[in-house]
Amino acid sequence: MFNHEELFSDSDLKRVGVDETSCKRGHNYVTVFVDMDESKVIYVTEGKSSDTIDEFKEELPCHNCDPAQINMFSADMSPAFKKGIKTSFPWVALTFDKFHVIKLMNEALDKVRRLEQKNEPILKYSRYLWLYNSNNLSDAQSKKLDTLKNLNIKTAKAYQIKLALQDIYQTASDKIAAMMMLDKTN
Repeated sequence: MFNHEELFSDSDLKRVGVDETSCKRGHNYVTVFVDMDESKVIYVTEGKSSDTIDEFKEELPCHNCDPAQINMFSADMSPAFKKGIKTSFPWVALTFDKFHVIKLMNEALDKVRRLEQKNEPILKYSRYLWLYNSNNLSDAQSKKLDTLKNLNIKTAKAYQIKLALQDIYQTASDKIAAMMMLDKTN
């Protein structure tokens, strides 16, 4: 369902972001498509299945936009979105958004901490020290984290990987630089 006013011209749309959100309590979802270069919503439809990607593609010609001109999608790691993009836009580059990648990293870090704290009691009550950005910690929390992150434990190693990933997002200028930086973390 496009807005009736012209949202984009046939020469403008190249990079599309897609994400779902709940529109009411419960599991009533809408999928939102965004022009990443103009930072504006261009299409919204009900649901969050792979079919929403195909609906978007079918709507593009009605707005003087050739689907072939789209060269990049940014999305979360939803299997439905990955399938829809691969099926409807097989030529595009797919980028997973930073928020969801960091969220998965934090979930993995917390899983390591929970498993390890069974044998390392010092890790109890340290969950948020590992998950928060260090600039959001109090002085006391920072000191405790400094002590913990220097221990020879799996949680500290997972934390270092998280920091390296954040550094890649902040400093890598392109895909090649990011891959080289990621290789150095191994």
